[in-house]
Amino acid sequence: MSSGDKTPKVSIILVNWNGWRDSVPCLDSVFQIAYPNYDVILVDNNSDDESVEKISAYAAGTLVSGMNHFERRSETAQVTSVRYSRSLAELGGDREKEASLSTLPSNRRLRIILNDENYGYSDANNVAITYAREALNPDYILLLNNDTIVHKLFLNELVAAAEHDETIGMAGPKIYYCDFEGRHDVISFTGGRIDMTRGLVSFLNEHEIDQGQYDSIGEFDSLSGACLLVKKELLDRVGLLRTDYFLYWEDFDWCFRARRLGYGLAYVPSAIVWHKVSATTSKIEGKKIYYWARGLVYFIKRFATMAQLVTFFLYFFCYGFWFIPRLYLQLGTISELKEFYKGIADGLFTRAR
Repeated sequence: MSSGDKTPKVSIILVNWNGWRDSVPCLDSVFQIAYPNYDVILVDNNSDDESVEKISAYAAGTLVSGMNHFERRSETAQVTSVRYSRSLAELGGDREKEASLSTLPSNRRLRIILNDENYGYSDANNVAITYAREALNPDYILLLNNDTIVHKLFLNELVAAAEHDETIGMAGPKIYYCDFEGRHDVISFTGGRIDMTRGLVSFLNEHEIDQGQYDSIGEFDSLSGACLLVKKELLDRVGLLRTDYFLYWEDFDWCFRARRLGYGLAYVPSAIVWHKVSATTSKIEGKKIYYWARGLVYFIKRFATMAQLVTFFLYFFCYGFWFIPRLYLQLGTISELKEFYKGIADGLFTRAR
């Protein structure tokens, strides 16, 4: 942790896969924040939609962000971007490029790491975390979904809360839907609770219009990986994200490991982020169904007590196996149900790494 009056350094990590239309507005909002000491690292998971070219064009000032109801970056100065292969990034990048970037202000530098395939959410973030620790030595890591828009003061508030209490290992913001039927003040996520006996996750206060009713700092079972600030001290102890999830559950897993080490998870309501999640349905589509179901079993096997594990399997195979797909995940087609049951089977009979 930094000392004295030095502003803690934060490495902000975004993962992009065929999503430049979201990543560019997200970057645009990040480069407008008031926090003075940060670096932005974008990991591209081998996109085939010209994402890297479009994001580089934005950095060069030749592509307008299109941030909808949010302000666009008004300054015309270019953002200097450098590209690293995965292997070079994991070694800490290029010293000459790093030395050149270090002379620029935070909102004028961007690192782009190029993966040679889609490694999933966890592994892509891990590459960037490894690079940041090797090259930048940050006091905090911030995971940020590329389909978010951030408030100018969000990072100031998250860091202030984490610095105020040494027991806090992770901090997360109040997350609104980016657009909920034309509104921008409808809550998407404040914190999560997990019922280990049924394997059900509750996103507390979801779909509520914010009227200040959740403006107190609090603790939850889990925070959202859509925007998650992690102390270097905790990262050194808890390790990287587990890559066997590939998609879903990895942020909950990380949070649970932090809690087992005695760290607190702080919900910071004064930090505001908007997220472009579906505002009308919680339906999971396509191959994502498989990863959600497999990850559920991995998670329960790792963190449930023996009593919870027995209860979970009794509940699941007597009730949940038949009704969770339709009632909780809103699955309706045969192909979707096959993905769900295949994920459950693989979670049961394959060993998580």
